[in-house]
Amino acid sequence: MPTLKIACKAADVLSYKRMKPFQGGLKSLSTENYHKLRAHLEVGYSFATHIWVSPEGYNFILDGHQRLRVIKRMAKDGWTIPPLPVVYVEAGSYGEAKTKLLGGASSFGTVEDEPLNEFIVEADISVDDMIAIAHFHEIDFGRFKASNYEDEKQPKEPKAKTCPHCGSEL
Repeated sequence: MPTLKIACKAADVLSYKRMKPFQGGLKSLSTENYHKLRAHLEVGYSFATHIWVSPEGYNFILDGHQRLRVIKRMAKDGWTIPPLPVVYVEAGSYGEAKTKLLGGASSFGTVEDEPLNEFIVEADISVDDMIAIAHFHEIDFGRFKASNYEDEKQPKEPKAKTCPHCGSEL
């Protein structure tokens, strides 16, 4: 049986069985994204789960719901799941904890084509490997690949940047 590798350190560790979902149906996990997240986790658990301990002592998840979904299925598939790294988040009430969950579940940054392309090149990964493990709501990966890559490893030459006001090359 494979054992989940823990690849980070945090304030504490906690059995996944003691963690309680707190977001209800706020977010879903598609089959495609389940497989992408599972591929990440099979390499190692690298991001601590954020937990709020309620006044009654429940360990409610503020950040890590999708990882918990995948971990539970991995356990059913025979994986040994050691205690997971956790970070404790303070909140004075259920409402404050739910507000913090919303902030954590939000995506404030926007991924754009050119910086993503630069990131892939700097990381020396193929566009297909990136597509296999990543999900960005704002990027259509088929369009991104077609417009930026000759093949999976060779990016097209970047277009010269021009001034939006005068049209001269920057």
